[in-house]
Amino acid sequence: MKNKFAIIEIGSYNTKTHVYEKSKLIYENNATIKFKSNYKENNKISNEDLELLYKEIEKALEYTDNVHIYGCSIFRNISSKELDEINQVIYKLYKMKIEVVSQEDEAKYTALGCYSKIDYPGNICIFIGGGGSIELIFVNQKEVIEKHYYNFGVVDVTNKFESLKEDFPTCTFDEVYKYVDNLIKDIKTKADITNSSRRRSHLLV
Repeated sequence: MKNKFAIIEIGSYNTKTHVYEKSKLIYENNATIKFKSNYKENNKISNEDLELLYKEIEKALEYTDNVHIYGCSIFRNISSKELDEINQVIYKLYKMKIEVVSQEDEAKYTALGCYSKIDYPGNICIFIGGGGSIELIFVNQKEVIEKHYYNFGVVDVTNKFESLKEDFPTCTFDEVYKYVDNLIKDIKTKADITNSSRRRSHLLV
């Protein structure tokens, strides 16, 4: 058990679990827990969502008691009081707490995992798209040259354009593009390659 550790990353919509043994991935899972959309309805983290989180913790504990829980996005926006109350329950049940990760740290380490093994002489833009936040990190020869953080994500866009959740959306591409473009504003740095993280990774040249 000492050579094993688990990381649970709580996002606005997805909660990811990775368990490692001697740096080798031995278990992973991606659970849908709609923390952000349900928070908007109740103005607090719902007990039902927390129960789903407890199941993910218990699954990780089947592999190791060295479990680290990191809260992103929505957990950056809740009050300290609410976070303390949640952590009190989690600590009572499992002797661990949620550590809230800043948007800057989340972006830094996610981007590093994308560009660390890419050898390219020009600019690369790492697009980190989550349910409740988006980050753009510009890199040149493995050095960060510009970064932007946004407090909106996929959940916010689909809440704005409800038909995007359907098989046949009624909104147009231009409508969505203009809405997102207005939120992002102008960016000075141009990139030759874009690397997209979180849901999938690919290179666009």
